[in-house]
This record gives sequence, C-alpha cells and structure tokens, in this order.
Amino acid sequence: MKSVWPVMRRNRAGRSFRVIVVLVAFPLLALCGNVSGSPRMAIDHQFWNFGTITNGAVLSHDFCISNAGDAPLIISNIASTCGVCLHAYIDTTNVPPGTETLIHAKLDLNVLDGAVTRGVLVNANDPQNPASILELDGVSVRMYQVDPLSPVLDLTAGPNTTTAEITPMFKLRAPLSLVSSEDTNLQADISSEAGGSFLLTVRAADWFPGDSGVVPMTVCSSDTDDPPCSVGVYVRNPPKMELLPTQLVFQAQNGEQTRVLWLKQHGSSPLTLLDAVPPPGDFQTEIDPDPDGYDYAIYVTASQLPSKKGQIGNLLLKMMDTSHQRKDVNVPIVLGLP
Repeated sequence: MKSVWPVMRRNRAGRSFRVIVVLVAFPLLALCGNVSGSPRMAIDHQFWNFGTITNGAVLSHDFCISNAGDAPLIISNIASTCGVCLHAYIDTTNVPPGTETLIHAKLDLNVLDGAVTRGVLVNANDPQNPASILELDGVSVRMYQVDPLSPVLDLTAGPNTTTAEITPMFKLRAPLSLVSSEDTNLQADISSEAGGSFLLTVRAADWFPGDSGVVPMTVCSSDTDDPPCSVGVYVRNPPKMELLPTQLVFQAQNGEQTRVLWLKQHGSSPLTLLDAVPPPGDFQTEIDPDPDGYDYAIYVTASQLPSKKGQIGNLLLKMMDTSHQRKDVNVPIVLGLP
C-alpha cells in the first residue's frame, strides 16, 4: 500500500515548485521477522568408528544434540536398530534454543562378530530435519572361536548331550578348565583337544524342568588375566504334551459345527489316547491317530447349542501311560459369540 502527498517547496530564487512524496507501507510481519521461530537439530558427529576391537567388551559413546534454532527442540523418539546389542537413552527430550543434550549409546560386542554397523534413529520436531541416524561402525574380533556358535541341546526324545569346540584366538596364560552355568540342571565340563582347542560338553539332568531357550555358560581358565568365553547353549525342551488349541470355542447358534483339537506329544514316554468323551448333549467325537507316532487329531462336532455364553463342559481325554496307569486330561468347551 502506498500514499502520495503534494508538498510545496521554494528554491533559492524564491520560485515555488511542487514535490511529490510517496510513502510505502510494508506489512508489519516483514518488519518484525518470523515471530514463531523454529527449532533446528544440530549433531556434533553422526558417525563414530570404534576401530577393531575384541568382542569381549561393551562400548559406550555419547552423541551431542544441540538446538541451533530459535524455538524449543523436542526429541520425540530414539530407537536402536538392534534391540539385543545396542541400547540408547537421552538426558532430556526438551532442548531450549542454544542448549544441548546427550544421547548415550552402549554397544555390546559379546554377541557380534566381524564388520559391525548399528544405528540410533532420532526423531524431532525440526521441520527441516525431522529424522536423523547416529551410526556406530567398526570390526569385532572374536577372542574365542566357538564351533558351533550356538550349540543345541535337544531334549525332545529324552536326555541328550551336545558339544562345542572352543579355540582361543590368542595365547592363554592357563588352559580353559572351569565352566559355570545359570541353570543348575545343566551339567558341563571342558577338556583339552589337540591343536590348542578345547571341547565343551553339556548334558541335562534326567528330569529337566526348564522350557526351551538359550542358557548362557561361561568358560574360563584358572588365571584371572585370561578373558572368559561366553557360550549360549540353546535347550530345546518342548512340553511333554501340547493341546492346540487349549480350549474349544463354539458359536452360540444352531446348525452343525466342527472343531479340531490337536494332541502332540514329546519325550520318550508318550501316552496312549484311549477315548475322547464330550459333555452331555449334541456332541460327537472322532479320533484320527498318527500312524507313525503318538499324536492325534480329535474332531468334535456339535449341533443345537444353547444360547448361553461361557463354558458349557469339558472334553475328557482318557489316556494311559506305559505302565498302564490312567491319566485323564480335560479340555474346556466354551460357547462364544455368534
């Protein structure tokens, strides 16, 4: 917007002349600048190379995040690309202009081997840079070569034994001779092999109460200056009997409905299914045994079910063990939504 006013002036000779004055009005926003402002995330370094290091270490490193803008910087989320080996946390998520915060990263090299690249994803309210990745790179060198890397102890058919060969990648002060485990139901020992290697032997007790999973073990020498060797033994120990599903759910409606119950058995002493007895009412059952084992498919058919929801009875599985003792199992039958 502009305005024009005529203004009368006189020169030195006394003659008058007219001067046109033009005033231009600029928007107030242009004179004052951006009132709201915006945050700007600045990172001192996005990449950290830790070089080459043995894998028996946990590395710590701090990344500095500063706010170079003129509005508060809000860090909405930080996430690691590896939930097992890399963990990160931040000092504060609200960073005023001109201040900074630290993201602390911890990288566990015990589970890594070879070239390593891991990252931390940072999300913020920076309109120009809403997401950045902080990267950690290097090479993890094993102090011990373990073959297989994760030995498997399979207890499906009863007690079993597994072994792993451990080869030190450096000169030990004393031979490996001690083994410790977090699970006292596993027994392990270490013995010397030709060529400087060692043989780890792991066996389970006759009755192993644990579930399937990895059991950490530590192998070391009698010299405390020798670093320990960590070995994760995977124990496969499924339940002796599996029922899939754990309950049979029918719909509250008229008409014939069929559900299948799978009975799977593991171990050296499976049970024999004698009969599958449904609750009183319009139920029928049919047993389809596995010809090569002790697994069963049980078909349960129902019709004219009541409209009341909830458990309406049990499917009774009459079973017998190898010593001809009866062992009954009840499977709930539930009436669900139509």
